[in-house]
Amino acid sequence: MSNQAFSAFEKLIPTTVLALACQLLLLLLVVASTTLVLSNASYASSSSNQKDKPRKVAIIPYWLPYFGHLSLLLNRTSKLQHARRNSPSGIFALKLFGTKCIMVWTPSLIDAAFNVDHASLNSTKPRWALLRKVFGADGRGKDEYVHMYTNDSVPRANALLGSGGIRISYHIMQPMFRAIEQHAPNLLSFAERPIDQNAWEQNVNPVFHDSSLVEISFFELISRFVAHVSLPALIGTEFLEIYPTTVEDLWDLDGGFKWLRWGFSRLWGIPSLTRAHIARRRLLTALQSFHMAADAVSNGDDAKAPWREIGDLSEVMKERRKNWNRFQISPGVRAVCDLNLLWATSTKPASLVFWMLLHIHADPTLLTQIRAEIAHFVLITQPPRVLSIPSPPRLSIDAPSLVRYCPLLKSCLYECLRLYTTPIPTRIVDKDTIIRDPDGKVQSHQDYILEKGSYIATPLTLHHHNPRYFWQPKEFQPRRFLKANGNDSPADHDTPPHKENTTQPPNTFLFPTNLHPFGIGRSECPARAYAEAEILTFVAAIISLWEFSPADSEEWIIPDRVDREIVSVPRRDLRVKVQARKLS
Repeated sequence: MSNQAFSAFEKLIPTTVLALACQLLLLLLVVASTTLVLSNASYASSSSNQKDKPRKVAIIPYWLPYFGHLSLLLNRTSKLQHARRNSPSGIFALKLFGTKCIMVWTPSLIDAAFNVDHASLNSTKPRWALLRKVFGADGRGKDEYVHMYTNDSVPRANALLGSGGIRISYHIMQPMFRAIEQHAPNLLSFAERPIDQNAWEQNVNPVFHDSSLVEISFFELISRFVAHVSLPALIGTEFLEIYPTTVEDLWDLDGGFKWLRWGFSRLWGIPSLTRAHIARRRLLTALQSFHMAADAVSNGDDAKAPWREIGDLSEVMKERRKNWNRFQISPGVRAVCDLNLLWATSTKPASLVFWMLLHIHADPTLLTQIRAEIAHFVLITQPPRVLSIPSPPRLSIDAPSLVRYCPLLKSCLYECLRLYTTPIPTRIVDKDTIIRDPDGKVQSHQDYILEKGSYIATPLTLHHHNPRYFWQPKEFQPRRFLKANGNDSPADHDTPPHKENTTQPPNTFLFPTNLHPFGIGRSECPARAYAEAEILTFVAAIISLWEFSPADSEEWIIPDRVDREIVSVPRRDLRVKVQARKLS
């Protein structure tokens, strides 16, 4: 080819590329417009069906075929809130990756779909899909998993976490309570060299004002502290010693959860997704190694290096291991199921402890009242100096009494659960099913058809943030779940057994029956009582020993939140000043 011809060809390239781009853009606009017109017509047709006959749930109009409401992945809460406002009947449907996803949000429809045992609404399939996509389960382990989790023995392990009785939880939680008592006085070391700091202080970016006052990143400190203290109480101290990146890996997995859930590949180049893949691989390797070492010890053999004795497992893990051995579950499936447990029991409580501490400190009156309420159950003593060096205070907490006799503290917890938890219990429809909405205030006895192959879910945030059911739903109201004592006070809140206060508390915690922060029906978390006692104990310990104040302003600022799979996290961290509380 001559130079002249080559130059002419070069000049044609930009024109050809531009023309092709314009054609693709025009094609995309035509496809999107056509999809929107057709989905609008379908929505109008489904919405105008006769109300005295069962009808299909209308899919909200969308632009992109197959992908449907893909923008839901970017801003889940706001998109769902918008859909709720346009669906006063309490039910609507979305299209995601070619699948119809039916959403219900009124209490009557939630009860109809999730509290009634529909044989055609399958909860095992979504649970297994989550284990496979997010936690890395191999498809070959599905039969093992389904066989075990449909057996009657599994509820025995769940009962240890609290679903079988809160008193059992207190028995198995003693290692957790002791760990909080041991480590809360050492929340901050005030050491400037990283080698002298605690593991949870490594990324808090400290700025030292003097030997007793330091500025740190609030969420980073609290979230890592809670995870570093709670995980050894569950899976043993050896695990974090051998795999010190476990806590950061669990948070990286949490950060990429939504991308993993929808099957996005690492090839998309999403940084949080890449970190989640790497973290998951490390965590599964660690858990498989742990189970092989634990099996060796159980069989009377020595654990292979780097493991030693594995002698301080919690009762929960021991019971789970009994189930693994009973059903001859492979180490791969064990690792996946335990990764699910470790992720849920570390990230959710840690985030809730942060939100509680933030809201309590933002209201000085509330902070004073809660400190007075918990003072009877949190004993702090100051040991004598050793070689003129002050020792950290010693802490003793009566955790069962915190749960039972501290209604204001407990109300703050449930208000944070209402505001910040974002669970979406989900089931797959195995065959065409009809559910009825009996709530005459919304739609008089309307029947809805759930088509085979679709999903039905309840974004509980839509209910928890609905002004129809909660007054000023976007505001933190610490006394929302309290009622003044009267003749109808709940009988399970007796007079607390201490001499300083022999009369009934002025308020009683009223358990919110219309609140479902731990899921609903078969999807309800079995660790509700465990998590409740854990979070309250962490908060009580920290506010009894430490003082926090905002570093960048005179008043506390509540940051915007980012949705995660279970509990929202702050969009940006807060810088706070921390110092040990002066003890009387």
